[in-house]
Order: sequence, then C-alpha cells, then structure tokens
Amino acid sequence: MSFANFGELKAAIATWLVRTDQTTDIPDFVRLCEAHFHKKLRLKEMETVDATLSIDGELVTQPTGLLNIKSLWLDRSPPLPLEPIAPAQRARKKMTAEIGPPSFYCRVGEKIAFYPVPDATYTGKITYGAAFTSLSDDADTNHILTNYPDVYLFGSLTMSMSKLGSKRSAAATWPVLYKEALYDLRKSDLMDRFSGGPMERSARAVA
Repeated sequence: MSFANFGELKAAIATWLVRTDQTTDIPDFVRLCEAHFHKKLRLKEMETVDATLSIDGELVTQPTGLLNIKSLWLDRSPPLPLEPIAPAQRARKKMTAEIGPPSFYCRVGEKIAFYPVPDATYTGKITYGAAFTSLSDDADTNHILTNYPDVYLFGSLTMSMSKLGSKRSAAATWPVLYKEALYDLRKSDLMDRFSGGPMERSARAVA
C-alpha cells in the first residue's frame, strides 16, 4: 500500500501491527519515530536561512526549531563570518571582558552566545538545520512522508516494539527495514547535494 498523509500512515501502521486497539498509541509511535529523525537526519530540505537575526546582546534566543548551525555571518561590508567555538573557549575569552563586533559564537542551551560582547545591535545571517514539521492532523504531510514513506512506516513500527513486543516473526524485520530505509534516504540526500542538481525520485510504495 501507499500513503501520502498522517491519516493514511496511521492506518498503515495499524494494518502492519494487526491490532485494532492501538488507536491512541499509534500517534505516540510516530512521534517517537520523528524524535529519532531529528537526532539522526540532517537533510538539505531541513536547511533554513534567516538573514535578519538580531544580535543585540551577549546571549540571543536561537531560531525556533534550530537543530544545528551551519554558518553565521555579520551583515557588514564585507560580510564577516563568525567562528564557532566551544563553551569552554568562550569562558576563557570572557576573562578579557572584550566588547565590540562579535567574532565567535557558541550554543548555550536555547541561546546563541557571542564574543566579544556586542557593543551595538548587529544583524546576522544564519544558515541552520531546522526540525521539519511534525505530523499532527490527518491531512498533514512533509518531505519525508511524501518521498520516503517506508522510513516513517518502519520507524514507527520499530518504536512500537518497546511497548507491544516482537512476538510476531515479521516484527523482527522492522528494525532492519528501518535501518535500510534511513540509509537510502541519506544516500539520496548526499547525491542530491553533490550531483549538481536534484535527483528525480518517485515516492517508494510500501507493499
């Protein structure tokens, strides 16, 4: 079968589980699967640019959904690239109490910390990996579900095993199929990045 939205995905998971009593648990299996995605996947479709980041202090709230920072520049003439450093390095640099245009940054919790401490408000351009939109309503979809439905299906089935167990012989194959689907997704993403143009790939149907 194939599916193109959250409602169809939930129906497919129920079919593979051969369970009619997991209506309330299936969305949890999908959410656990998505949490795993956010730890493991950094796709080009997840990359976002914010050219209006206001750097108005030593600590600035990071953009919503930020997973990792790919680059950060000050909007100056010419643009000034900022260098990432470890929190321990920032702590050592802070001993000099320098102020001025920032040259370095690091992440501190949900904040981005800058050094030197900004002496004015600067505009930054940040390129970062953002968490993709999670599925919520039955009509919802996203890039992964549209193009790699097997990743969602076998990922969610794998997450179900911690609660439902793996007594069915077919269940033993789910983690393997999930791992293979993730590998295919990453491979396709790498080819898209370095082939000079996007690959034409039809959505994989799950039978």
